[in-house]
Amino acid sequence: MKKVFTFIGLMLASVHSLAVPVTLGNDANCTYNIANTSIQDLVNAFAGEIRVTKQVEIVENIQIDRSILIQGGYENCNDAQLGIKNGVTTINGNNQAPVISISDGNDLITVIIDSLKLKNGVGLGSQQGGGISVRETNNNGIKIVLRRSIVSNNNGNFGGGVFLYGPSVSLSLEESKILSNEAVYNGGGIYCHQGFVRLSKDSGIILNSAYNSSNSYGLGGGLYAGSGCEVEIRSGTSGSLFNFKGIAGNSSSNHGGGIYAQGGSVVKLQSYLIDEFINITENFADSNFNGSGEGGAAYLTGAGTKLEVYGGLIKENSAVHGGGISVNNAAELIVGKFNGSCWNQKNCNQIVANEATTNGGFGGAIYSIGGNIDISYTDISDNRADNGVVLYADFGADIKVRASMVHDNGAGNADGWEDIYNFSIHNSDFIMNHVTSAYNDVIGSSLRIDGGSYTLENSIIYDPDPGVTASMTGVTGIENCLVVNSSDGLNQFTQSLVAFPNFIDVVNRDYHVRGHSEAADLCPSTVNSLDQDFEGQNIWDDPSQVNIFGFRDAGADETYLSDTIFASGFD
Repeated sequence: MKKVFTFIGLMLASVHSLAVPVTLGNDANCTYNIANTSIQDLVNAFAGEIRVTKQVEIVENIQIDRSILIQGGYENCNDAQLGIKNGVTTINGNNQAPVISISDGNDLITVIIDSLKLKNGVGLGSQQGGGISVRETNNNGIKIVLRRSIVSNNNGNFGGGVFLYGPSVSLSLEESKILSNEAVYNGGGIYCHQGFVRLSKDSGIILNSAYNSSNSYGLGGGLYAGSGCEVEIRSGTSGSLFNFKGIAGNSSSNHGGGIYAQGGSVVKLQSYLIDEFINITENFADSNFNGSGEGGAAYLTGAGTKLEVYGGLIKENSAVHGGGISVNNAAELIVGKFNGSCWNQKNCNQIVANEATTNGGFGGAIYSIGGNIDISYTDISDNRADNGVVLYADFGADIKVRASMVHDNGAGNADGWEDIYNFSIHNSDFIMNHVTSAYNDVIGSSLRIDGGSYTLENSIIYDPDPGVTASMTGVTGIENCLVVNSSDGLNQFTQSLVAFPNFIDVVNRDYHVRGHSEAADLCPSTVNSLDQDFEGQNIWDDPSQVNIFGFRDAGADETYLSDTIFASGFD
């Protein structure tokens, strides 16, 4: 929170530092002509605002240590004087150094980059980032605003596109793209050490790569967040990669195709502030195919490290283990609603069509070794893996899945995947509460649990293939108020039924239950129960139903009369 307040304060302070604009181009109306004056010359002359035409591509490497506004996209200097923009001005780093290097001085500084394209920069030595390299040494604060700009085709050791280093460094992307950059070590798009990053207003980190032959590097194809870096993502799409929004199409040779987070870093997907999914889609870990690469969308490691997904689309990512997300070593994953808010109450989060490798891959959607996971209000479908099609956990992981639909994962050993178990839980703690697990096509059993503890309650587990609900070894847990297709493998099975839940339309994947389902008004409330069903409907006591063991419905859906009316075609 402190970093956010600092971020806002720096923005306000910057307004007073800008002087009369000067124009730079190659026509008679320009204050300075590009033939004999560089952007660096004007920076050195303490110009407060520089307006650069796009009449020519500028080849330059710029160093900044004070507040300044640099704007491009003007057809000519007359337009620049009038503030009329059309596109971007290109600055080419010529593969010599970062296109823009920023360091702090004796005071807070704010650098605003507007309507520029920064390309062909190279980051070496202390200037690590290829496009923009920012290093704070005096801890006085550096704020960068990247507005309507593109950082593309740059190469750096750490941060192919952008390198941020320092506790009081912040970067805000507004209508900007970090596109097709490459890191030799970590952070293909952005490398953030301790600082603060915000993506908003249709910005994206797209098609970047972190590639290294060593298993110690090649981390974070899109974004590397380390040592307490804070990241807020407020831009996304449910559409194509080529909408250039969110975190999409990035790759890493090692962990974290889209995002790698460690050292207490926190990444937040904040859909409740926009009217759209925030996407982490089509990212790939293990791009060198050496069998080391977890977390296609995101890899989290270490105590205090956290990914908070409030309205996320985690789709079509792939990795060796954890096709979607890999959560390890006391790191935390939260998927749900933010204080009850989401961009869409009925369709808040989706974890869809992620894939672990066909060569012994664990955890199609999620993989965890000693991580902490809490998932709610989420649709989980069409994920694939050899073992743990939805989730694989071991070594003291703590897993909660609540108020969620888990359906149509696996394909019965087709297409090269073994599809063994839907949930594969080992030596870990597992809670399933108000979940509908339906028509997952896996081999062995829906649940594989050995060691640790488990609580299965108020849920529907109806997976005709394999037909066996659970395979338990060396563990006894709670199994209460379940509706299942088979009690095979369950140990307790109290207040539970073997019955068809009376889904509305299995063929079209509508797993709402009808008003007179066996699941209706079946279950008591428990300490794990949430106040709403997976679509944001409040829990209620249907007066037309006799309460069996309680007034709550089993499964993710709290059936309302309207569910049946609309399913019958009435308006």
